[in-house]
Amino acid sequence: MTFHILIDDVRNLHGMDIIIRTPEAAIEFLNTTDTTGHFVYMDNDLAVDGMEGYQILRLLLEFGQRPKKVVLVTSNPVAKQNMRNDLLDEGYQENPNRIEYDWPE
Repeated sequence: MTFHILIDDVRNLHGMDIIIRTPEAAIEFLNTTDTTGHFVYMDNDLAVDGMEGYQILRLLLEFGQRPKKVVLVTSNPVAKQNMRNDLLDEGYQENPNRIEYDWPE
C-alpha cells in the first residue's frame, strides 16, 4: 500500500494518509518510518524557529530513503529551488510541472 504523506504546518491537502505539522514530528517520523515507495508532499516554512522543510528533505535523503514521488508544495522560491536541486542531484526525474519529482524504478 502506498501512503500519501504531507509535511506541512498549515495546508490540508485532499487524500493525505499522514499529516505531519512540525519539524520535530517530521524527524521522529523519519527515524521510525521509511518513506521509500510512498508519496511525500513537502512544505519548507514549517515553523518560526527550528528546522525547515528543506533540511527535513535533506535528512530524508541522507537516511537513504527514496519516496516514489516528492511533491514540493512550498511557496518559498529559494527553498523550492534548493529542494529541487537536491532531488535532481539524487537522481529524481522532474515532471514538466516542476513541482513533482519521481524516483526512477
